[in-house]
Amino acid sequence: MASAWQPPYWSHPPASTDTWTLDEIKQGNIIASYSLNEILTKNHPSRRGAAVTFGRIDDPSAVDIVTAHESCSRLHARISFDKSGTPWLRDLGSGNGTFVNRRRLPKEACGKVEIPEGAAQASKAGSRGVILYPGDAIQFGASTRLYCLEGPPEFERGAVKLKKEQITAEVSQHDEDEREKNENENEGGCSWGISDDIPDDDDDTAQQKPIRDSAYNSLPTMESFFSSTSSKYSIPSSLHQLYKTYQTKSNKLQAIQNESSRIIQKENMGVELSEGQTKQLEKNQDRIDNLEKDILDLKERIQDGIHDIVHGGDGSNKRMKRKKSQEEDGGRARDDDDVDDFYDRTTDSDSKRKRNSSDGAVETEQSLTANWK
Repeated sequence: MASAWQPPYWSHPPASTDTWTLDEIKQGNIIASYSLNEILTKNHPSRRGAAVTFGRIDDPSAVDIVTAHESCSRLHARISFDKSGTPWLRDLGSGNGTFVNRRRLPKEACGKVEIPEGAAQASKAGSRGVILYPGDAIQFGASTRLYCLEGPPEFERGAVKLKKEQITAEVSQHDEDEREKNENENEGGCSWGISDDIPDDDDDTAQQKPIRDSAYNSLPTMESFFSSTSSKYSIPSSLHQLYKTYQTKSNKLQAIQNESSRIIQKENMGVELSEGQTKQLEKNQDRIDNLEKDILDLKERIQDGIHDIVHGGDGSNKRMKRKKSQEEDGGRARDDDDVDDFYDRTTDSDSKRKRNSSDGAVETEQSLTANWK
């Protein structure tokens, strides 16, 4: 019976500042939109703030969102949020399954009874269901209706991945410091008479690139460098500010890319995009291009700063040399254009015409006849 089901013990309502909605899509058109926050505050007292339920029966005491299809079970699935605000989807033992992005939930994420607190299965994968991310599309049974989840940017798949990478970088900081320590100790050996700080040879820029790359490959990652609590390096506030700008732009880029992905995903599902959504995709692409350029420039500047702190030196000097090299490359390109004129037969005749026109003499009928003869 549907009434036998009880919400999970670990569920919490999401923060009031986190807005979660679900768009119901039929044949490419949005026919309904549900506020999960509102449902959780107004649903039946037996599950208030704990779960949003889906099923075939139109019974407010058991089901919050009715899935009008004969293949759906009376009580089909639920979405619950944990204390961090992350949504979890669990199939409540339906006969025809629940799907996320057209993939059926594994058996570990299915069951008519929630795993009780303290049970051995509570720590196993799938005991709470599967994590949902903004942009995910849910289907119930054989119904073709899609339920597209929308939520805060910080819960998007890319943002969660970036957060995990930052945590991993902090955990591996100790290993990074040990590796740098060993490298610094090894630098006391034979140097073969070559110093890493030898100025670049302007006449052989191409050969100097591998040396610069190898020096930069030995640097700690930006995440571990700035998250380190060690007093080994003195990091200026200007470099800290550059890194904050880099992080801000990176997060902004990820958010824009996720927004475009959600719009494209809806289009792939057969939803006809509005004129505003089409324009938004074009606008997003321009912003993505500009942000990628800014982020690349910031990354180079930050790496120069880290290099100066770790190995010593003046990063501005390296930037000036790169700029000078680019200018010289442009100068060489112009020189090559001049050389190519040697093989251009039109150049000779053009120059002759210019010389003739610069003599100042006016051509007459007699002079033209004389020249022709």
